[in-house]
Amino acid sequence: MLRLLASLILIFSLSLVLMLGIGSRLPSAGQIVFGSLAAGDMNLYLLDVPSRLTARITWGAGDESQADWSPDGNALMYVTTTLEGPAITRQQVFCDSLWITCDRKPQPLTADLEVAQPDWSPDGAWIVFQMRAEGMTGQRLARLPADCRVMKPACEPQMLTLTSRSNQLQPNWSPDGLWIAFAGDLGESFNTDLYIVPAACFDPCAERIQQVFSGLTNDLYPQWSPDGRWLSFNYTMRSRMRVGLIDMVERRAAQRIDTGFDWVEMPAWSPQGDRLALVIYRRQQGDLYLYRLDCEGDPRRCLTRLTRDRWVEVAPAWRPSGTTSPLQPLQQAVPRFHIPLTKTHKP
Repeated sequence: MLRLLASLILIFSLSLVLMLGIGSRLPSAGQIVFGSLAAGDMNLYLLDVPSRLTARITWGAGDESQADWSPDGNALMYVTTTLEGPAITRQQVFCDSLWITCDRKPQPLTADLEVAQPDWSPDGAWIVFQMRAEGMTGQRLARLPADCRVMKPACEPQMLTLTSRSNQLQPNWSPDGLWIAFAGDLGESFNTDLYIVPAACFDPCAERIQQVFSGLTNDLYPQWSPDGRWLSFNYTMRSRMRVGLIDMVERRAAQRIDTGFDWVEMPAWSPQGDRLALVIYRRQQGDLYLYRLDCEGDPRRCLTRLTRDRWVEVAPAWRPSGTTSPLQPLQQAVPRFHIPLTKTHKP
């Protein structure tokens, strides 16, 4: 009875925080936003990691997914998909003060564009995303000011990458704001490899794109660590989806994150850089897990399961806390292995 009462109090507290929008006063290192099919459509939910409690934070008529936090951790940028197509949407989730209200109504940034995977710049000024505009073949990277609205005439997307027949996908801004990592099929094969391009290069300027990893199969979802040392990503091997790390300082080929499961997707770094949030699929069901990067031994002991239901959860994103820590112990903690390569490049 006491345990049930305590759970109800925690659920009420988390719901009250969201309703009043006072989350900026709370510690944010233990909160993850993710997409879930729990209500039928894909909606966004906020998970409090210590208590394992969740609260729904979007209530639109379509699907909402692919969320990314503003640098201050108070707003989200995500993709809303309705019958009219996808659009990038901005929504204030938390207010700065209990006594000052803020407008938390979703605000569309794009219209009549096929868009996906928005990512907020570290200074909060820009959004980078992939898009396919009318007359274009394949997906390109583009950016918009983060304070755009659909009706503003100045809010035309600025193209980042060359309008060739290839695809550039899943952009992710480096913590220092100087680089954007992405997956693309720019090479001779049909596989997607990992690249970086200067964030200031919106001309476009294909000659400044640098390849950082190329495997025998598709490499996807690049994500910078909070200190900029590592780039996590997904790769496929023998009909399995795994997670690897690239050392962006020494440009070592890769390190493997061994979870003991066959299909692991969408790694997301904790603000301190000591854990990864992962989506692990078992029996066509996707649940969220945490993986501790300082863990050794049996990989199952390194995992903490966060969700346990019959729904599919996707695309976790940690709420920023404003603190990072060096990842030097990671060099000894993560077992190394060599992913078969076709070629690697150093800038």
